Amino acid sequence: MPVEVDPSLPLVATAYDALSVGPFNTPAGALLVVGFAGYGSSTPLADGVTFTLQQESPLWTYAQLWTAPLTAARTGLEIEMPAAEMVGGMKVWVVTGQASPVAVGQGGSGSLTTNNATVTGYNSSRAGTLGLAVGYEDDQVAETATPTTSTDIFDRYYKSDLHGPGVPGSALFLHKAAPATAAGQAVTFNLNAPGTAAADWHWAAIEILNAPDAPSPPRIVHAARAATHRASSW
Repeated sequence: MPVEVDPSLPLVATAYDALSVGPFNTPAGALLVVGFAGYGSSTPLADGVTFTLQQESPLWTYAQLWTAPLTAARTGLEIEMPAAEMVGGMKVWVVTGQASPVAVGQGGSGSLTTNNATVTGYNSSRAGTLGLAVGYEDDQVAETATPTTSTDIFDRYYKSDLHGPGVPGSALFLHKAAPATAAGQAVTFNLNAPGTAAADWHWAAIEILNAPDAPSPPRIVHAARAATHRASSW
């Protein structure tokens, strides 16, 4: 069964205020994935839902990925990250086709200064898994109107005053266009910062395991019987 990602929920970004997405509906058995990119962070909250932190960048809490499984379908669901000493953005993906009860496989995180970076998030557990990632670019050198970009499927934000007047920050929220084709495949994500100067990337990535295909029913083979003629004798 293929892993499918619904990226249609809007990305929200703010400075020193709560982040909220919703209301929205989900099918039964879906997996919620919440990505946070910024500075500070807090735990995602939703009625009747418990989120687990799966990966975060090694320095501070610039990039995080959280997950929560849903047993039943939900209507009017809202997810919030309460305000604290937090600036940044939140993206929610609704995932279906994932394995259960363990939906997350490999993962990784890191920080680097390459402007246009391609990072290896992890090596795939098996064919059919799909990768998601978050990258935060803590560009505190100069204000720029050029947003971050990527060769992967992505959403992004750029705020010129994220850390204060004239102190910008930007982020990418990504997922792969196609699943892994084999076990042990290096799953990479492209993080392209504004301009060409050295960047300040902080990233995290996770692998969503695909549910195994349902086994085919056993094939029943009927053996052909040879006709036998018995002669009568008197």
